[in-house]
Amino acid sequence: MVHQGGPRRLWDLLEESRDRLNTVGELPVYGATVTITPDGETTLSRGRWSATL
Repeated sequence: MVHQGGPRRLWDLLEESRDRLNTVGELPVYGATVTITPDGETTLSRGRWSATL
């Protein structure tokens, strides 16, 4: 069971990932650069794509 939280729709994020997997053949996280701040915020980035955890 997944509970939605925050301003972004989870379904939209999943669709973006699925579309990229189908068109490019890989997910953007492969080969991504990881940056971790002292307070623990983690950002993955590759090209124009990025995600902050």
